[in-house]
Amino acid sequence: MLCPATLPDDLRMCTWRLDEARQLGTLRAAARAKLDGHVPTEALDDVLLVTDELASNGLLHGGDGGVAVAIHARSTFAEIIVRDNGDGLRNDGVLETPELAEHGRGLMIVAVLADAYGHYRREPGAAVWARLTWHGPAPAVDHP
Repeated sequence: MLCPATLPDDLRMCTWRLDEARQLGTLRAAARAKLDGHVPTEALDDVLLVTDELASNGLLHGGDGGVAVAIHARSTFAEIIVRDNGDGLRNDGVLETPELAEHGRGLMIVAVLADAYGHYRREPGAAVWARLTWHGPAPAVDHP
């Protein structure tokens, strides 16, 4: 079940819990709604795509128990962290997917869009993170 955390909007941080891949669309919609106005329009699609790829990868390879997804948005960057119950990245994160492969391009997409990314082990499981930056502050959001 997708469970958004209840955090004040001025923190520009959101977290979700996903248990299965069919929740990815709901994650994208919820993250867009939460980040709209905090992340510049030209960067928002990239942030959502990287979030989707990391969450998909965690659900596919992260063992049982689903994933926890966190997005921290600041004035010039967003950081995405996905935690799962797996034992870390296969091949230590080496990107060796053939061009015509049907699957396996998620980390290649992350590598192209993110300014930095990596992974670390935690007990239990592992976490993968990515940071995307943009120039200038995000637009101000007026809340009623």
